Amino acid sequence: MATTTWLTEPELARISAQDPSTPWGRQLFRDVWPQRFPTVLSSDTYRAYASVLSRMLMSMRNSMSLAEIETLIDREDRIYKTLQPGTAFTGGAGLAVGNAWQDAHSIEGTLFAAALESQLIYAARMYVSARRMEMAGRRLA
Repeated sequence: MATTTWLTEPELARISAQDPSTPWGRQLFRDVWPQRFPTVLSSDTYRAYASVLSRMLMSMRNSMSLAEIETLIDREDRIYKTLQPGTAFTGGAGLAVGNAWQDAHSIEGTLFAAALESQLIYAARMYVSARRMEMAGRRLA
């Protein structure tokens, strides 16, 4: 079985410094993702969430059909099911898979990659914020 790559702290910091590349991605970043993540969760949750989105985004290509996007999500779901249950990290991966499935079925296929990119950047910024809070001694859910 191939080794699954999870984003590192420096990679997440680099991603968090980016801005979404499309106007629609910027709108999602400003209006939608804050509603999806109304509270700060643990850094492990965001690290897993961002890692799932990053792998999917790297596998995206132009003009993918819904069936092809579903295949990417199914691959991540299989990885998720191999993780130790009951951890924040596993919860983050599962949340990313579930949200990706929902988004794939509610967002036009040509916009799905822009949504992934925007959400990845948002999750990376949330990771950085959560990590800072944890380093300062705050316990997060």
